[in-house]
Amino acid sequence: MKKMRLFSKTFLFTMLLMCIIILVSHCLLYFLMPGVYVNEKNKTLTKISNQAIEEMNGKSLDDVLDLTKKISENSDVNIMVDTPESTYAFSSFVTMSSDANTLKNEIQSSENIENIDHFGTFQFDSSPENNNSSSLNITGYSQIAPLNTHITREKEFNIEDGSTIKITFMMNLQPVTEASNVMFLILPYTITISILISLCAAFLYTRALTKPIKAICASAKEMEKLDSKILCSVTSQDEIGELAQDINQLYTTLQHTIHSLEAEIDNVSKAEKMKVDFLRSASHELKTPLTSMSIILENMLLNVGKYKDHETYMKKCKAIVDHLSVMIKDILDTSSLDFMASPNLKEEIKLDDWVKQISEPYLLIAKSKKISFNLSLEQPLIIYSDSALLQKAISNIIANAVQYTQANHKIKITLKNNKLIIDNECEPISQEHLSHLTEAFYRIDFSRNKQTGGNGLGLYIVDQILTQLNIAYRFLPYEKGMRFIMEFPKA
Repeated sequence: MKKMRLFSKTFLFTMLLMCIIILVSHCLLYFLMPGVYVNEKNKTLTKISNQAIEEMNGKSLDDVLDLTKKISENSDVNIMVDTPESTYAFSSFVTMSSDANTLKNEIQSSENIENIDHFGTFQFDSSPENNNSSSLNITGYSQIAPLNTHITREKEFNIEDGSTIKITFMMNLQPVTEASNVMFLILPYTITISILISLCAAFLYTRALTKPIKAICASAKEMEKLDSKILCSVTSQDEIGELAQDINQLYTTLQHTIHSLEAEIDNVSKAEKMKVDFLRSASHELKTPLTSMSIILENMLLNVGKYKDHETYMKKCKAIVDHLSVMIKDILDTSSLDFMASPNLKEEIKLDDWVKQISEPYLLIAKSKKISFNLSLEQPLIIYSDSALLQKAISNIIANAVQYTQANHKIKITLKNNKLIIDNECEPISQEHLSHLTEAFYRIDFSRNKQTGGNGLGLYIVDQILTQLNIAYRFLPYEKGMRFIMEFPKA
């Protein structure tokens, strides 16, 4: 069985709910209206009768009749006044009988009081000479009609001359019966019209409710393609709008995560490639001195030519071994830096004092080589970084500066504007070599000699450390030599 769509389910549920409300409201109106109407009429008649008695009590008969007539005209109430001598009736409709006695009995009977169109009065004469028949005086009546239901209130009070007057208030209930009958006749039409209006309202409401949800579903399907330009376009401020915003934010976060993973994969691939290249270069660098030493030892064992001087060539082999030991140590250190998996431990470093401590050993070396070493660290600077890694990087830079600076030249270290600048006077390096200096085991031709002792790993190690610590740097020539600049972020 095919499942119903959201629009169909919402429309049917809304329509069913509105139809139930229409039927219940019509039934309540039909059945409750008569009772409410009669209850209100009872309250109104009670109020009118009580106010009338308060105004008539102690008045003359003429005043009582005038007030009775006004009340009947203004409130649509039938009133009958019984005095010891006569009966007065004020009404809109009254039933006419063939003789006065019958009419009097009908008027005095609360079940047969009826109304006359236009207000008027009639009087029964009960004098002794008319005992056999009662006379009736009627004025101002034009139409006679029957009434089946009414409510009454009977009151007694004394007038000015001390006689007791009985007054009966009657209110017609026929309109509510007629209204109920008319309502029953038009009920099919009102229900039909209400249902048609409900159909339109339910359709518009369902469409307005489901349209943004459909838009969110369509956008979610497009998001499966991982298109960065796709977003939910719902702009409402209700819960559906908040849902669209949450989906957009979630999708944006997912996109950033995917990009981060892609970048991380690229970084890992580059690191693996660098590792392979580094090991290949390391094997080549180790192979050359080992081959040289192997040849020397072999010739010494065979006592070939000059290699008979074992003492001289044993010293050369010792020097090659020492060089290999340093190189292997640098290779191991560099390898551990390249492929560190653990995050750096950052700590507060007061850079000006810290650079002074690192520079102290190199001051003695510079002095022995007759190199002027100048520190300009007046500006204090606090940074947060891995002190062990950063110390190794700065030590390598200073060591290179001391190593490649000739006698009677200068080295200057300056700290200003969050920058550590190391200048050394030497022959400037051409741009051709600068782009390769951070490669493992790369050395400039004039530095490939035993006096320098360089193995091409110094700047490679510096590059790996500063990249890992997210510290920007530049290595460039200036008018007197080379300049290394490190730029630190503000704490």
